Amino acid sequence: MPLKWTGMNAMFVYVMAAEGIFAGFINGWYYDHPHNTLVYWIQKHVFIKVWHSTKVGILLYVIFAEILFWAVVAGILHLFGIYWKF
Repeated sequence: MPLKWTGMNAMFVYVMAAEGIFAGFINGWYYDHPHNTLVYWIQKHVFIKVWHSTKVGILLYVIFAEILFWAVVAGILHLFGIYWKF
């Protein structure tokens, strides 16, 4: 099954991504003002300004920065044989 590895850490990805634990940790680090976080900077400068649209920029951020990031994390964990299960 070619994409079996994507579901091997589904619980880990759900807890860290869908529940916002990882994003909350990243957003806890900011510069100058609490609104200036790494996530906000990436959304604003990489996705929204490039596409000149807030809606399209946020959609592309979720697709490429969030989903692709967690797919890569799941792949790396599978590569090392690390699985988070109950």
